[in-house]
Amino acid sequence: MKIANGAVMATFVLLAAMPAAQAAARLKLTIQTQHAPKAGSRNVPADDTRQVDAVLDADHISAAWARRTTVYDFQRRRRLVLDDAERSYVDYSLYDVVGSRSAELAHRQKMAGAMGAAGLQDALPSLLDEMHVLAVARAGQPAPVESAGGTAWSDAGGKPLARRGEVLLEAGPDDVRAYAQLLRYMVGGHPKILAALARGKGIPQQLVFTFRHTWGERTSTVTVSQLQALTQAPGYELSGWNARSPAGAGALDELLDRAAALDAPTIQAQRERVAGEADAAWSEGRVFQAFLGSMEGYLMTGGKPPRPFTPRQLEQVRAEPSVRLLNGILSARTQEQYAQAVGMFAPLRVPAGPKAYVLQVFEANDRIQLGEVGRAVPMFAEVLRANPALAGVYKDLGDALFLQFDGVRAWRSWDAGRRIAPAFENFRKVDEFETRLAQDFPEYF
Repeated sequence: MKIANGAVMATFVLLAAMPAAQAAARLKLTIQTQHAPKAGSRNVPADDTRQVDAVLDADHISAAWARRTTVYDFQRRRRLVLDDAERSYVDYSLYDVVGSRSAELAHRQKMAGAMGAAGLQDALPSLLDEMHVLAVARAGQPAPVESAGGTAWSDAGGKPLARRGEVLLEAGPDDVRAYAQLLRYMVGGHPKILAALARGKGIPQQLVFTFRHTWGERTSTVTVSQLQALTQAPGYELSGWNARSPAGAGALDELLDRAAALDAPTIQAQRERVAGEADAAWSEGRVFQAFLGSMEGYLMTGGKPPRPFTPRQLEQVRAEPSVRLLNGILSARTQEQYAQAVGMFAPLRVPAGPKAYVLQVFEANDRIQLGEVGRAVPMFAEVLRANPALAGVYKDLGDALFLQFDGVRAWRSWDAGRRIAPAFENFRKVDEFETRLAQDFPEYF
């Protein structure tokens, strides 16, 4: 194979003389993406070329391009995105990638079933193509990948999925596996293809992936121009870097940035403020506001209120008309009842006074039951601006965002809530979801 750059060739020759086992590797690669839309297709992405400087290690992989560096930290299961110009970073969950992709695959399968029932299945990519794009596959979902000598892969009908060039750059098995992992996160590829690449005898100098979408075909060509063995991977540290300023992001990201910046004294101060407001409401005879303050306290910790109702307070709560009305609203279980419930919060806002935002938590959840997720998300955000230490509301916001296929922000919201109240029972389902993801898709970790 002809290589125009003599310096690059010299690098390859030097590497060939090195021991096969490598602790880590640094490489430069180009990812060129081209799109071939079908006639009449709209919203087709623009062609793109990325020059990437990557470091491969068993514990973490970093990839830098366009003045940003992404670090995939497999030990902490975090994904950090660093803005090299601003010297700032955002700390994301590594689960958000596979969580989003697996949910998207399930959604596309559901859509394919509906389209198939309508006789329109030919308008959609095959299940295998969807797995190839998303780099996920579930057990029990047959989608055969045909291999031609370990250098080319296609579907059962012969349509190409991927092919590699003849030149393999010498690298140790750990680095070969790490390179396949980099492709999984940055490019895609069916898990069977990526697994074959991870078992390879070296790193392909060139790989070509073919992806099929509803709008047409996408080709990603990955070319390695330099590969350097490292005796030890350069670790990463964040000293001298700052968490992204909340003022530098969009409205929802700003809220999540502020949540990530909350420290223990601030959280405790919020809890004490809410408890003090409830005490004042009791002493002034504002029973409904005191009741909402108690519910707010629960949403902050998930535990018992620091000051449980006295027998006298419990008697007042049971006699309070607004509490009885709210209990009736919260008993909704059917679509018809939810539709009625969302119209019944308005008269409660007056007696709720400054605690009206607590009512909004319940209304937003009812709107989710009605399929009005787009209305619920800004309602949750408004509540969290009023009290940014409401751990339970971050759980609700994360759930709503995940329903919108916004896994990145969903996990940021869930992480914020778990950091505020680690023992909150509501987050058990998130913990269990992460456990299932790690079991079903171990290759991502």
